[in-house]
Amino acid sequence: MSYDKAHYGREEVVEDPERGDVRCGHRRAAIVGTGPGREEAPYRENGWCVWALNEIRQPTFTRHWELHPRRVQSAHDLRALAAIRQPCYVLDPGEWGPGEVPNPVRYPLDRLRAAGMRRYFACTFAYQVALAVLEGFEELGLWGVQLHLGTPRERLLERRCVDYWLGYAEGRGLRVSQDSGLAWQPRLYGYDYDDELLDSRAEVRAFLQVEAEGR
Repeated sequence: MSYDKAHYGREEVVEDPERGDVRCGHRRAAIVGTGPGREEAPYRENGWCVWALNEIRQPTFTRHWELHPRRVQSAHDLRALAAIRQPCYVLDPGEWGPGEVPNPVRYPLDRLRAAGMRRYFACTFAYQVALAVLEGFEELGLWGVQLHLGTPRERLLERRCVDYWLGYAEGRGLRVSQDSGLAWQPRLYGYDYDDELLDSRAEVRAFLQVEAEGR
């Protein structure tokens, strides 16, 4: 996990950790998960910042998110967090001990709400998309975030939440250049009636199978 200042050109600097202010010179944000296609993320392309989360290791990144309480962190998690020098969003910087998160930033939920954004967040990816809107990014991409192929929670709760925020981002003028297959259906309801009906039934069967297997 590294931050190549020579490549990115502009360091992302925490200006007010309690308010959640991070100064950033980029206009394009890449949100990267663990799924297929993550290796194609613009890790070293000029103009892009790369946002990582949780215990997911990335070749390089400029900001990190750990929006789980400290009390649920394992010893492995704590060691990984202590090694992160980039700005790291947390729920409450005060709950972390000295050095446990070297560069903590309070996630600016209050500022999102003050900006009129809906109080609807089911996963970290949704918080990341919303922050990209708040900070005025011009372009957004998601790599390796195939929530529709994940656990029952990811398929049922998290996907629809990220779908909402991607639509919100586009409505606010952001270009979503890569979506990891989210906020998208291969067939149009009504117009592609027969094929859409077959696809939807197959998707429901797959979801029920995953739920039954407890994955």
